[in-house]
Amino acid sequence: MNLYCTESEQVETLVREEIERNDLLRDIHRLGIAVSGGADSLALLLLLHPICVERQIAPVVLMVDHGREGEADACAFVASVAERLGVPFFTRKGDVNAQLHPGESIELAARNLRMVFLQELVEENRLDAVATGHHADDVAETVFLRLCRGSGVSGLAGLRARSQNGYVTVVRPLLRISHAALCEWLRKRRERWIEDPDNQDESSRRVLLRRRIFPFLTESFDDSLLQHLCRTAEFLREEDEWMVREARRQLARFAPPSSLVTPASSLSVPHQSLVPRHSSLLISIPLCALRDMALPLRRRLLREWLFDCQLGDCTGWEMIDRILEQCETEDKNWVISLTQNARILCRDGSLRLELEGKGRNEAPSVVELPQEGDLVWGAWTLTVRSLFAQEARREADQIQRNGGFAAAIAQCACNGEPLRVRSRRPGDRIELTGLDGSRKVQDVMTDAKIPRELRDQLPLVVCGETVVWFPGSRISRSFALTDEVQPAWLLQAVGCSLPRRTLPPAG
Repeated sequence: MNLYCTESEQVETLVREEIERNDLLRDIHRLGIAVSGGADSLALLLLLHPICVERQIAPVVLMVDHGREGEADACAFVASVAERLGVPFFTRKGDVNAQLHPGESIELAARNLRMVFLQELVEENRLDAVATGHHADDVAETVFLRLCRGSGVSGLAGLRARSQNGYVTVVRPLLRISHAALCEWLRKRRERWIEDPDNQDESSRRVLLRRRIFPFLTESFDDSLLQHLCRTAEFLREEDEWMVREARRQLARFAPPSSLVTPASSLSVPHQSLVPRHSSLLISIPLCALRDMALPLRRRLLREWLFDCQLGDCTGWEMIDRILEQCETEDKNWVISLTQNARILCRDGSLRLELEGKGRNEAPSVVELPQEGDLVWGAWTLTVRSLFAQEARREADQIQRNGGFAAAIAQCACNGEPLRVRSRRPGDRIELTGLDGSRKVQDVMTDAKIPRELRDQLPLVVCGETVVWFPGSRISRSFALTDEVQPAWLLQAVGCSLPRRTLPPAG
């Protein structure tokens, strides 16, 4: 496989091959294309545009103006290209110098600003993913730079063709193509681009590597250096993916049974969500089980666990080794602080994570439920299916008998208003089926013996301000099914393990 293409004639073919090989456009209907005006991102736009047309994907051009000199002109240039192609263009302007923290490089500050703005643009335009112009030279540079700072396999595996950055799905179709090949491809099309002045600034390690170190190493040792680095990244990426799968398989052993996420269908996941494999905050890992694993698997299991709990900043090797060293002691009760709001505890020989303070434990905001498909809300995954009442009631009852959480909701009761998910609020009440009047949601949770620490994390399904249902509760009688053939929504919630209790039929 050609992992470092230098021939412009191969560019279009390789992009299509990369898209097919990694299924990059899977479940994508609206695609943001990040363009800066430089050669790489401009080539990305021109290469993806016809593919999007063929696949009936709606492309949207996104640009971030960091507030630096010359970027206003670049923004106008990108807007003109988007207009020529008939593609919507959206931009955000910030001031990267104002965002610069002490000791932080301008390159990192610009990247952070870019990701914040891209996430905003993704949410506002309901995009399924963002495509970026990272190419084969970026892969080689990333491997070299991470090797210099002592990265593990995950870091050395470099850039992925498809990955998740926060809540943004990122696709990179150009990872097998060199910068030189992209530039030559543009020249043959008589396309112009705008050179980024930062690419001349050798105070940046990446620019220094590109302009001085790689040319020296290539001339002095091996003119195939970049190809070799890309090949190494590919090997490590395959090994890393295997290790992640194995770590997650082991991690799932320690999840509460009802917290395992089982996709109900092949329906696509909303763009703003990540799908957790389980409710990771509820996992408890016995030390004896951890010690039985090989050391590399122990390290990877802890890293995946912390990532799932949005503690990626705590997954450096020093912290992981500190935790593992403590696990080897005879002490069965200890605590290690991870951040100001998070800590890992060992209690009676088992590990668990605990989040404290405002911010980390805050429930997600109010989110509209899809009429079909999955929605991830905090530690919960909610799946909605549109069925007739009889089938919806039967399936909901079966899920409840198996210890899960489900409700069959009459569509007509919503009067065209969407169902939403939020956390509980003071004064919330629900009119439970089988009972007169209404009850405080707080009292229903107390009667259901839902642990106090989980109550603010529980998804309440509401229509307007009316509470329709939540896991562990009966459905509101106003939304219960009244006949066998009326349209209904089957709603299943998978997440936390709550106390078992007998509920009436779901409909």
